[in-house]
Amino acid sequence: MGIIDADAHVFENPRTWEYLQEGERQFTPRMVEQVYGNDRHGLAGNLWKRYWLIDGKVHGIEGNINIKIDKPLRDLEDVEARIADMDRLGIDIQVIYPSLFLHPYTKNQRMEYALTRSYNCWMADNWKKGKGRLRWVAVMPTMQIAKAREQIEFAHDNGACGVLLHGVELDKMLSDPYFFPLYEKVNELGSAICVHAGYYSFTFGQVFEGTGGLLQFRYPVIAAFHTLMMQNIPSQFPNIRWGFMEAGCQWIPMAIQDLAVRYRELLDEELPGNLFAERNVFVTCQADDDVPYVLKFAGEDALVVGTDYSHFDHAADMDAFAHLKDQSGLPATVVGKILSDNPRKLYALD
Repeated sequence: MGIIDADAHVFENPRTWEYLQEGERQFTPRMVEQVYGNDRHGLAGNLWKRYWLIDGKVHGIEGNINIKIDKPLRDLEDVEARIADMDRLGIDIQVIYPSLFLHPYTKNQRMEYALTRSYNCWMADNWKKGKGRLRWVAVMPTMQIAKAREQIEFAHDNGACGVLLHGVELDKMLSDPYFFPLYEKVNELGSAICVHAGYYSFTFGQVFEGTGGLLQFRYPVIAAFHTLMMQNIPSQFPNIRWGFMEAGCQWIPMAIQDLAVRYRELLDEELPGNLFAERNVFVTCQADDDVPYVLKFAGEDALVVGTDYSHFDHAADMDAFAHLKDQSGLPATVVGKILSDNPRKLYALD
């Protein structure tokens, strides 16, 4: 069984918005450049930094780019070249997440629907060009749940193997009943909910602005896991597989220990010993995680790994698969599960 890159990325580009309909053209993101002035760290110089201008706000494009990967590969302008690079890395299938949609970008319902629909159509075409090697996770217009249900069905029929949500979505936690109609559609199709590092709340972003990536990007993933398990939402939608992506896995022992106490004291019951298997939960691990220790809490069937292909941040590791194999104390059978079997289950790739 081939290696599955469970968390790769693409950078949106002008072609992403070519699927906007006639009445949506006014929502087209504009690419602008900063050619002078200080950067965000206060350093002066000619920057030539590019941004998307959306709904009156700018969103950086280049801050998280892996410059060692050629632009046509990062942007999926050359699908064949990207697949050739996957072959070089020994990757059978990449599951692709967006870049722009990992943080809030508009409060306009019509704009949100137009941009998410255009992105999903673009990725559907990339999937067709990729001949099964490029799978993807759909972005959602969560301000309009009925529209989100429509997009889930379209994406499922066009190569998507999951639905992207954030730990904080529209100033709500994912246990909020507001999202249940969305979960019902995912449950009906037997797909996955993928809670990726990031957030989709202007309020949350303002509160934690400047605190660094830990609070803004990783903690919402952990909070979503804890809240969903505490309220036992997965048991209400038994056909959904839940992925918690790009926050590492070191937090699992802490979360499990905390849940066990709260189950006992607040719910007067014991936390299931096979929580991850029982509730269809999967978590990405990283090379610097103590995977052998985490396995004691998560079991062998819950962890997956990704390269963060296209990005260059705390989770980026183009040699993630080799690094995992080098982890001391990990039997080959367990490594095989993390590299192939577990992500195939999460994304229903078979």
